[in-house]
Amino acid sequence: MNKIFPMLILTLSVQAQSQSTLDFNQAYELAKQKSERINIQNIKTSIAETAVTKNRSGFMPKLSAVFGYTQIDTDQLAAGSYVNPQQSSRINATQNLFAGGQTYYKTQSSKNLLESEQSNLKTSYIDTYSDTVVSYYSIL
Repeated sequence: MNKIFPMLILTLSVQAQSQSTLDFNQAYELAKQKSERINIQNIKTSIAETAVTKNRSGFMPKLSAVFGYTQIDTDQLAAGSYVNPQQSSRINATQNLFAGGQTYYKTQSSKNLLESEQSNLKTSYIDTYSDTVVSYYSIL
């Protein structure tokens, strides 16, 4: 009953505002747009997808680049000590060969979390549909 009452109020208020009746598909689309459960599950699913991408990055090589330059000080030249200009650059690439399976298991865990959140999202859609059915046909 806790789920049905807000849906009933929503449906009645929309009907009162528009002065026209909603068919079931319109009511369901409106319920999906206004559903807090669906919005929260969409956010959780997005976060889980980001976690999968982040954990997969552990399998990728890490690249870093460094560039340095030393300039000659003209005061030192006048004093008689000469410093050669120096330039250096370096690119490093590292690949973690084995981390005790840590990266693999983090990735598997995040994939399982993503699958769970996608399942919860489907459940939220189904719950919203059933709540809309009950609310819609109870006002007829």
